[in-house]
Amino acid sequence: MLQTVATASLTEQKLSEQFNNNHFKLTKGDSQYYLTIKNITKEDEATYLCQNGTAYFLSFAAGIYLAVY
Repeated sequence: MLQTVATASLTEQKLSEQFNNNHFKLTKGDSQYYLTIKNITKEDEATYLCQNGTAYFLSFAAGIYLAVY
């Protein structure tokens, strides 16, 4: 099941309600955003996808599988 962790635009960045805690952090860089997960646990294991585009056209830009052993 897909869940939105964070959203960002030119003027605003925010974490979704269930991820809005000090475990997750969204940071704006010069040309991209960074998602930091502190003190990773087995429950954080997932595929994280980055999506970009406009209100009318979205595409997946990158993805990574976070494996926790």
